[in-house]
Amino acid sequence: MKRNFIYWTLRNNCSEKWEKKFNSLNWSILHDPIIHLKFNENFKLIEKTTSNYKKIIISSPFAAESITKKINGKNIEFFTVGSHSASILKKHNLKVVYTANNSEKLSEYIKTFKDYKFLHLCSEKSNFKIWPKYVESVPIYKPILNKDFNINQISINSKSIIVFGSPSGVQEWYNKKIEIEQSIIATMGATTKSQCDKYYDNTMIVPVNSSTHELCESIYKFLKDN
Repeated sequence: MKRNFIYWTLRNNCSEKWEKKFNSLNWSILHDPIIHLKFNENFKLIEKTTSNYKKIIISSPFAAESITKKINGKNIEFFTVGSHSASILKKHNLKVVYTANNSEKLSEYIKTFKDYKFLHLCSEKSNFKIWPKYVESVPIYKPILNKDFNINQISINSKSIIVFGSPSGVQEWYNKKIEIEQSIIATMGATTKSQCDKYYDNTMIVPVNSSTHELCESIYKFLKDN
């Protein structure tokens, strides 16, 4: 039987547990990250920038990993998107007071704190418009194309699944002109889906919550049902 492929373009691979489950359905994971994340000049000033804030928003695991050794968080309350980001902060004894499943839900929760100011440490490609005016977004990293990215029009199989983790990944794929007319697209969340909608009308798999676990779960359910 011909094996099918899931082209996983996220920075981190899916877990071994999920890879085995996909294998059981005759699907193999091909992990080829389309972007890398690089610190910008703001990251060098992070200690000074955060010193004026008591409430900080972290919306990605990379941002969480990046700030754990840079912030003295005794008096800082963290608000996170996703349990992965929250767990990273908690492992470093930082205080996480609220975790939402996606940025939209966290923004709605933040709107109940009109008398406070928040700092959002994020990517240069983050959607800044989603947050209330009293949230200051400071990008500390930026996505760049992975020079070793090796998927091309010849290597990709038809009727595959293409997995995107960010709008930047979608944009880089589109820039490379890799056609995916017969493929299924899976995205980490609604923001990445919106970027896909600009270029593609493929069938899409979009989990309700923005986590790698739920992304894999949604893909697996789709494969079982189709």
